[in-house]
Amino acid sequence: MAAPLMKQVPSVCRGAGHIHLLHSCKVNNLINVISGNLFSGGMFSCSRLARIIALQGRTVHLHAANRFPLADDLTVTKDHRSEYFRTSETNPLNHTLQHEGLFYTIPQDEVKRVFPVGYSTRWERLIKPFNEAAVMVRRPAVEIIQLIKHTNFDHLALKYVVFGRKGSGKTMTLNHVIHYCHNAGWLIAHVHSANNLNLKNKYDFIDSSSHEGMYDQPITSTDWLKQFKLRNEAFLKQLKTSERYVWNKREATDKDEPLIAVLEQGITRPKNATDVVGVILRELRLHSFNKEFKMLFAIKAMNGLFAHETAFRKTGGYIIPVEELTLHMHFKKFLEGNWINGSIVTSVDQQFCYKQPNKEYTPFYLLGKKGFDHMDPFIPVFVDNYSEKEFESQMAYYDSKSWIQNENVLTDEGKLYLKKLSERNPAELDRLIAWM
Repeated sequence: MAAPLMKQVPSVCRGAGHIHLLHSCKVNNLINVISGNLFSGGMFSCSRLARIIALQGRTVHLHAANRFPLADDLTVTKDHRSEYFRTSETNPLNHTLQHEGLFYTIPQDEVKRVFPVGYSTRWERLIKPFNEAAVMVRRPAVEIIQLIKHTNFDHLALKYVVFGRKGSGKTMTLNHVIHYCHNAGWLIAHVHSANNLNLKNKYDFIDSSSHEGMYDQPITSTDWLKQFKLRNEAFLKQLKTSERYVWNKREATDKDEPLIAVLEQGITRPKNATDVVGVILRELRLHSFNKEFKMLFAIKAMNGLFAHETAFRKTGGYIIPVEELTLHMHFKKFLEGNWINGSIVTSVDQQFCYKQPNKEYTPFYLLGKKGFDHMDPFIPVFVDNYSEKEFESQMAYYDSKSWIQNENVLTDEGKLYLKKLSERNPAELDRLIAWM
């Protein structure tokens, strides 16, 4: 049983507290080797095993020159470092540019309530090994928050478009703004990835009963309604319908019924779910003029609403275009911003984009002329790679969590090496540090 796996791990040096691989191997195979007790006890530390599990599925490239002592074999003598990279201000309502480059923490039991969907996978993956949910305060998020604070909500909703290089932190910028609105008591309508609407559940489409020649997405719509209810149930119980809605010959929702009754119709009757999304957004638009609540409409990868192609293919080979999906139609109509007492914060993303691979990441390129005109006017917000201060703060945070096993990485020469390799891109830095 062990022989095939040992071929994947050609040489293992069993020196005191050391293990190194002469060739690359898959992390999941390495985990199998560990769990199979092929090595003598005590060879792997809990911290190293957590690193391996957190990065399961990637390829390890360790060379004979890089022998890392394991934490269990070392006497930890680190001094109490001043955690200069943290801020004690954990409420986004109070974040300013004075907190730029510093980390604040979200209690782990609140993460799912603040971000039921839509958080960064890279960020979420590290919550368990780090035993905390820490978010860096960055300038783009603070600037949006400050603009929202000084917005005249008597006018139509202002639109913000967050853009930047792949892996620069657009999703976390959007999430920081969402956290601000959550703490401020706003109603939040959140589309966690418009690009994914075109690609996932590729058999999730049926003929629309209310819009001839178009297609509903019952599963996707039901999922959106569930997460919308999770965020905003208190609002939905207070708001009333403005008219009577008939779903079929036997079911209807009367005027002045709680809006949650409409939402439950979509959850319990998936066939009506896409129409229910449209009704919910319509009612929110009407209620916004009563100024009963403030509202945030947040969309990640908003350019997916204006894509040319989808993964939905009918029998006979016909590929359903975005223009024929009613769920997209509802979101785009709400995106017009013809409502008040709120803000629209979106991002454009190259990931899973219908565009051909390209270094271009500007809103005009990713949205196309049609999408750009639909959003215009909007406030563009550029998310750059880490600044010097942010880079140093991130490195200090990794070090505080013992995520960096090779102390040479923390020298001036090591940091310069990382800056050159990663170009201070948050995602690239995370990938490089994972093996240090």
